[in-house]
Amino acid sequence: MAYDFKEIEKKWIPQYEEFDGYKGIDFENDKEKFYMLTEFPYPSGSGLHVGHAFAMTAADVYARFQRMQGKNVMFPMGWDAFGLPAENYAIKTGRNPKEITKEVTDMFRSQMKKLGFSFDWDREINSTSPDYYKWTQWIFTKLFEEGLAEKKEMPINWCPKDKIGLANEEVIDGKCERCGTEVEKRTISQWVVKITDYADRLINGLYDTEFIEKVKAAQINWIGKKEGAKIRFEVKGHPEKLEVFTTRPDTIAGATFMVIAPEHALVGELLEGHSDNVSRVKEYLENIKGESEMQRTDASREKTGVFSGLIAINPITNKEIPIWIADYVTMSYGTGAIMAVPSHDDRDGEFAQKFGLEINETYTPDDQMMEEIEKRGMGEKAVTYHLRDWIFSRQHYWGEPIPMVYCERDGWVSVPAVDLPVVLPDVEKYLPTDTGESPLANIKDWVETTCPKCGGKAKRETDTMPNWAGSSWYYLRYTDPKNKKAFAEQLKNIKVENKKIEREIILKNPEGQEGDYTEYENFFNAEGQIEKVNFWAFTAKKNTRELFLVEMDAKYDNGRLLSFMRHNVKEDGSFDSGEKCELFYDFSGQLIRLERKNIELNLKTIIYYSHNSKGFINSYSIDYLVGLRNGQNNQKQDIYFNCDRYGNWVKKYLIYDNKKHLEAKRIIKYYYDGFLSWQKEKE
Repeated sequence: MAYDFKEIEKKWIPQYEEFDGYKGIDFENDKEKFYMLTEFPYPSGSGLHVGHAFAMTAADVYARFQRMQGKNVMFPMGWDAFGLPAENYAIKTGRNPKEITKEVTDMFRSQMKKLGFSFDWDREINSTSPDYYKWTQWIFTKLFEEGLAEKKEMPINWCPKDKIGLANEEVIDGKCERCGTEVEKRTISQWVVKITDYADRLINGLYDTEFIEKVKAAQINWIGKKEGAKIRFEVKGHPEKLEVFTTRPDTIAGATFMVIAPEHALVGELLEGHSDNVSRVKEYLENIKGESEMQRTDASREKTGVFSGLIAINPITNKEIPIWIADYVTMSYGTGAIMAVPSHDDRDGEFAQKFGLEINETYTPDDQMMEEIEKRGMGEKAVTYHLRDWIFSRQHYWGEPIPMVYCERDGWVSVPAVDLPVVLPDVEKYLPTDTGESPLANIKDWVETTCPKCGGKAKRETDTMPNWAGSSWYYLRYTDPKNKKAFAEQLKNIKVENKKIEREIILKNPEGQEGDYTEYENFFNAEGQIEKVNFWAFTAKKNTRELFLVEMDAKYDNGRLLSFMRHNVKEDGSFDSGEKCELFYDFSGQLIRLERKNIELNLKTIIYYSHNSKGFINSYSIDYLVGLRNGQNNQKQDIYFNCDRYGNWVKKYLIYDNKKHLEAKRIIKYYYDGFLSWQKEKE
C-alpha cells in the first residue's frame, strides 16, 4: 500500500491544532514549568528555508522531550515582521508592506503546521500588530523618562541617491544594498538608547553564564571596556579644549601630535572657515567617504591623513603640536580624538614616519603622571567602551513610529500611555522625502498634533524604530500575548514554588559546632508572595532538626510587604504570643527600617537597612530597646552582607571588637535566574 502523505497530513494536521497537550497552562503549579524559546523568524521570501526547519526541529524535539518528563511546557511562535525586505519590495511594486507581510506569515504558518511542530499557536504574536507595538512604544517612553533615550547628532551611513540612513548590515562593500551607490558618512540628529550605561552589568553577567569560555571572551572583548583617562588639550585660537581618551596617561610627555576622526565636531567647524587648509581637508574627506569602519581600522592599511591647520598645546611639555585628520581614528572609540605617541604606539609611529612628524625617543613614561594631570585640573580617570549607544532612528516607513512629539515650548515630549499605540499610517509612496526624512514626514495631518504637556502646537517624530526594537522583548510577551493593560502580567512570569528552601550554614556558633545550620522554608500564595516562613535548626552533634521560629500572617499592599507576625516555637510545639513586625520604605520603594514589638517581653527591636549601588541590602544595624515606653537602648549590633548578583546574601559578617567576623554563609537552593522564574540550583 502506497504512503499517501498528502491524505494522511490532511487528516492529522487539524487534530494537532486542536490538541491541548501542546499548550502551556498559566498558573498550573502541579507541574514544573518549562519555557522552550526559539527565535521567532523574519517572514520574507516565498517561505521557510532549510535553516528555519533545522533550528525549529531541534527545538521541537526538546519541547516534546520535556513534555514527556511531565512538565508544563510553553513553546510559542510568532513573527519578527518589521524590516527592510518588505519595504524594499513595497518600493519596487507599490504594494503595502502589511499585505506582503500577511501573505508571507500565512505561508510560514502553514508550512510550520505541515512540518508538525508542536507550537502553542494560542500565544502567536506579530511585531507589526498595533496591539504588540503599542508596548514596544511604551517601553521607549519609559526609557526616555528615565534619561536612557535622547536625541543626539550622530554619524551614520548615508546613501545620497536614496536619501536614507543605512544600518551597517545594509552597506555591502561600501555600497548601498538597495541601489549600489557609494555610501557616505553624514551626521544627522538621531534617537539614541544609552546601552553603554549597562556595559559593566553585561560584562559581569557574562561571567555567570554557562556559555563556553571562548564565546564569553568574544562578547567581553566586543564590549571592550578600557580604563584610562580623559585629558584636555588647549587649541590655539579656539575657545574650547580638545578632549582625548587614552589608556596610557603616563606617556603624555611623548605626545608630539594629535589626530581627530573625520567626523569629529572640530572638523565641521574647520570647514566653515576660509583657511588655506580647508580645500585640502575637503578633498581628503571626499576621498575617504566610502570607507567602512572595518577598512579604516585595518592595521595593515597604509595610513592616510591631512593636516587640519590647527595647533594644540601639550599640557605637560607646553610644546605646540599639530592636529591632523586621519581615517584610522573613529568616533566609535573614546572621544574621536587621540594624543599620538609615535614612540610607544605602532599606528602613530607609522603615521609619523609617513608624514615626517616628530618622534620623541628621549622621554620616559611616568607612572605618577595621572596624579599630576588631576592636580593641574587637565583631566581625570575615565572608562570607555567599544560598545556604543544604540542608534535607534531609521528614516524608513516600515517600522514602529517613535512615540515622541516636539513642542517649541517643552522640547521633546513622550506620547502618554493612554494615547498609545501611535499607529503607523498608510502612505502613497514608500521612498524617503527629498530631505532624507521618512515617508511619514509627507503626511501633514499625521505629523501636526498637540503637545501632551502644554496643549500647544507640536509635530510628531517621523523616524521609525529599527527592526530589532520589537524583537528585544518578544520572549516576555509570549507569556501574556493578549493582555491589553500591560506588556506582560508579572504573575504569569513567576513560577510559584510551594516551597523555596534556603540554607544558612553556621560557621561560628558558641553553643554548637561547625556543621550546624539553619534552614528556611518559604511558602508562597497564589500571587507568588511569601505568606509563611518556617525556621529549622539542625544541630550536627545531636543530629537533630527542630522547628524553632515561624513567621506568618503576612500583610501586603500593592505587592509590598507591610507587616507579619513572628512566633517562637515552644517545646510542646505551640507558639508564643509573638512579635508584630512592621516594615517601612523610602520614596523609591527600598526597605529602610523594620520594627519588631514584643509586648510579653517588653522589648522593641529596630533594624536599619543600608543598600549598595544596585539597590541590594548589604548591611543592617540592630537596636535592641528594653522598655517600650521609655525606649531605653540596651544593645546594638551591626551586620554586613556579601550578595550574589540577584541580591541574595551569601556571606554574613558580625561586627565586634571593631572588626568584621565571618559569622555565616548561605546556600540558596532556589534562586532567581534572570528570566523571571525560580530554578533549582545544580547540586
